[in-house]
Amino acid sequence: MFAAQPAIHFPKQEKVHRRAGFVGSYSTNIHPERRAWQNQVFEAASEIGLTVYDRNWFRSGAHYRFPQRPWIKVRERVPHRDTAGIYRSYVANINVNTVRDSETAFSRRLVEILASGSLAVTNPTPAVSTHFADYCHTVSQEEEARELFRRLSREGLSPSEKEMVRAGAEHVRKHHTWRHRLEQLVAAVGV
Repeated sequence: MFAAQPAIHFPKQEKVHRRAGFVGSYSTNIHPERRAWQNQVFEAASEIGLTVYDRNWFRSGAHYRFPQRPWIKVRERVPHRDTAGIYRSYVANINVNTVRDSETAFSRRLVEILASGSLAVTNPTPAVSTHFADYCHTVSQEEEARELFRRLSREGLSPSEKEMVRAGAEHVRKHHTWRHRLEQLVAAVGV
């Protein structure tokens, strides 16, 4: 399982934009289920606005380009060490898990969003249900995301969402850091 590095990804008060953020990639020629979910959530983001930090910014080829929509601002990729500040500066951050049938496989982005003390909006997977259901918004349909983004753009985080974000950061710190993964590895090999 992926984990967060607490030296980089930790909660910290930041100025928060009432937009959604996404740090990652998009592709028109692979992972059709991932792309379908991304397309739904990107369309729903018309309610709040979306800033994308494109992991494939410097790659050539049209199949790596994000959909062009007036509410989507695409920016160049950022170094990994800068992602925590990005996560903390948006009212919500979109996560997408490519592996959809595992109880242990989830994106590194998800634990890093949570560790940074930010609200994650993610697609449903067994891993999300097993490990993070209480700490993020899981959306299946565009309308769910649209309603969430509409409310967040007007009101920001609710008190219960602020508590969810706080609890999510604590959960990751207690169970999903690279120290935990190294301890699991040492125990598995019997060193």
